[in-house]
Amino acid sequence: MAAWIVSNCHLQPSKRNELVAALKNHSVSVDTFGACGQKKCSEKSHHGNCYREIADDYKFVFAFENSLCQDYITEKFYNAFDAGMVPIVYGLGNTSALAPPHSHINVFDFKSVKELAEYLIYLDKNPKKYLEYWKWRDNFRVISSFDAWCGACERIQRLLALPDKGSGHVKYDNIESWWKYVTTTTNTSACIHPKADKFDDLQSLISSH
Repeated sequence: MAAWIVSNCHLQPSKRNELVAALKNHSVSVDTFGACGQKKCSEKSHHGNCYREIADDYKFVFAFENSLCQDYITEKFYNAFDAGMVPIVYGLGNTSALAPPHSHINVFDFKSVKELAEYLIYLDKNPKKYLEYWKWRDNFRVISSFDAWCGACERIQRLLALPDKGSGHVKYDNIESWWKYVTTTTNTSACIHPKADKFDDLQSLISSH
């Protein structure tokens, strides 16, 4: 039913491995590829190629982040679209703002792992409902390029060129400190580290950030 391509087996503050185990306990079949799994892609596969190699064999692919951090979305999400797969995302990035409607499934849209598992099993048994996650491809196409980096650079240059040097925007003098640690001024950080027992009720995890 689902594939999970993962190479970082130890640094998982998001407890995504517990999430995958919980889904398996609720009868969601998952094959794990990469350094952390028993299945391997071909030796020639690298980066997004493994996604393309297995795309025809799975209904879903997990795009589970190892950290739950504000705006943090890694290549897993984009590789799934590029390969022609339906991603199930787990992270704090606003994926709905970056992808067409009904193109992916967000773990945080469900109140519990059990509810998510039941929905995936329902889609697995109802092809018409599953194929609704492919309708967006009638009007959109995926373009793989590095243009996004150029766009980000251009926006930064525009901001710096403003007379007020971007007054009114939030400024972080130390990105690493903001990203990893609780600050003394706001008592918050960009990342949260859920406890494993919260996966019985994901709604409690949602309300914590």
